[in-house]
Formats: sequence, structure tokens, C-alpha cells
Amino acid sequence: MIREHILERRKDSCVFILTPLSLTKQWHQELTERFHLEDILEGCTEPEDQLIHIGGYKDVLKLSLEFGQPSMIVIDEAHQLSPFAWSEKQSEKFVYKEIATSCHNAEVALLLSGTPLLGNERDYLAMLHCVDAESHQLSDTGLEVFSNKLKQQSRLLAITVRWTRAMIMKRSNCSR
Repeated sequence: MIREHILERRKDSCVFILTPLSLTKQWHQELTERFHLEDILEGCTEPEDQLIHIGGYKDVLKLSLEFGQPSMIVIDEAHQLSPFAWSEKQSEKFVYKEIATSCHNAEVALLLSGTPLLGNERDYLAMLHCVDAESHQLSDTGLEVFSNKLKQQSRLLAITVRWTRAMIMKRSNCSR
């Protein structure tokens, strides 16, 4: 997706990849070795050719000040960013708000997580808020509305699964 975005927008691209600090080197290595994007990554020979900027979550303000608003933002391990939205620490809340604002203003926002968020509605809501702040308000009321939506979704899923099983059983009985 990153490569396609850059091919489409060319020099108008500005991609931020924000990760836990422990993963920044891995991202740089993967984009260089697997996708051969070293010509547009940090450390390329011509600074104006740098279109991809990799940093930790807390680097968002520095990157924004230096390179402007990203056209695409990728948040890796987004479930690790989510608690910042609810943190007592103002510095973490500030980082979350800056990233959420960048997500809202970017043409493309991609949040990556391999961690199931069932049973953790607060963090799930915080991730979705980065994508659509209007529909996913970060407040007690927003959390209550979101939790109710998840319960309703769960009930509808259970009905759909039962109906699908019944249809499969019916078809398998008819084919005998």
C-alpha cells in the first residue's frame, strides 16, 4: 500500500510510519530489503527525495514540523498507542491527539494490529477514533455507545452464524 501510494502521488507523497521505538529499525530494513525503497527512505542521498519517514509514536510532532502533513500515515502496533488516549499523563495524551489529527488529515490512514481487542472496548474505540473521530467519540458517552454497538454486533453475528449453519444443514440433507 505504501509503494502504491507513492507511485500514485509521486513527489507529493509524504508517508509517516509510526511504531513502537523497538520496531523502527525493522521497518527501515523491511522497506529497504524487501521493497527496495531505500531511494526514498531516511538517509537517501538527496534529502528532497525522502518521502517515507519512520519514527516512534512520540516523533509525530517532530516529523510534522519538519516534513509537514503526511499524505499517508501508518501506525504499527496501534493497540499500543490506544492507551495514550486515556492516559493520565498529558504528554501521552498530547502524542495521541497529534497522531489522531494526522490520521484525520491524511488521505490514507492505516492502523495495524495483530492483537484482538475484544473485551477492551476503550482501546478499540481509541483506534477507531483515529480513523473516524465523529463516529467514535472519546468520552464516557462515546464509550457507552460504542460498547452497545459491539453488543448488538455480537448478537447479530450469533444470529447470522446460526442461520448459516441451518442453511448448510438443510442443503446437506437435501443433497442426500
